[in-house]
Amino acid sequence: MMPDRAREIETGTGARAVLDAALSDLTTWVYDSHVSRFLRPRQLTTHHHLDDPDGAGRAASVSMFKHLKHFGVTWDVQEVCDWATRRGWVSTDITLLRTFSLGVQSGTRFHTGPQPWPN
Repeated sequence: MMPDRAREIETGTGARAVLDAALSDLTTWVYDSHVSRFLRPRQLTTHHHLDDPDGAGRAASVSMFKHLKHFGVTWDVQEVCDWATRRGWVSTDITLLRTFSLGVQSGTRFHTGPQPWPN
């Protein structure tokens, strides 16, 4: 009998939860969610830009995908982009997210600043 956690990893449901959590954290990092009295509903404002080569958003994206790959989490790039679209990401950021996702999967080395959060 396989333990539940091992079964989740074997079937991919645990990996999916890890990917969803990582993308949610990245969304919080890249976008500063706030509620405006004048603009409704919730508005997403870019906080850490993905298109800045020295920016924390770029470093966070690349670092997240590298960590996921290191820990054996696999992902479908189109699903990642669809996820970001459903959560209101800007199209230019989704394009960059696709680039980073594909690049990390294929072994491309991105030049970024240090990862923005402690190990």
